[in-house]
Amino acid sequence: ARMSAQIGTAAGGGNSGTIELLGRVCEDMGVGFQIMDDVMNLTKGNPGKGRGDDIVEGKKSLPVIYHLVEKPEDKDLFAGLFASAGQKGFSKASGEIEEVISLLEQSGSITKARQRAEVILQEASDAVGDLSGDTDAGLLLRWMIQKFAQSY
Repeated sequence: ARMSAQIGTAAGGGNSGTIELLGRVCEDMGVGFQIMDDVMNLTKGNPGKGRGDDIVEGKKSLPVIYHLVEKPEDKDLFAGLFASAGQKGFSKASGEIEEVISLLEQSGSITKARQRAEVILQEASDAVGDLSGDTDAGLLLRWMIQKFAQSY
């Protein structure tokens, strides 16, 4: 996302400050979106995917990282639950999925990850406002960032 924004801005004649700022904004948008996507996977599920299928796929998302940083003693438990879910597949791993999600909810790591994404997206939105004011491009970028945050 950063590189695409930087190349587009450079091709459009933007100065080095604008190129760097838009690159950072778009990188932040991508990171914020990914964190929100991971949170959604653990809460209501993503469209076209089942709730918790990231667990079956063995993905170590920010909520999982936050949990294990605060509760390193759960590392082996999580490793076992992830491995078991991966072996069983999504249709048969509901027990493992729900146990991991329950542990993540109890530790507050899902909420903490959502809050982190909201901060990242707000900072990106603020940076766009600083750069472009109320131009059509600035308004569109801020609208996109707000939609990311609201859709989760």
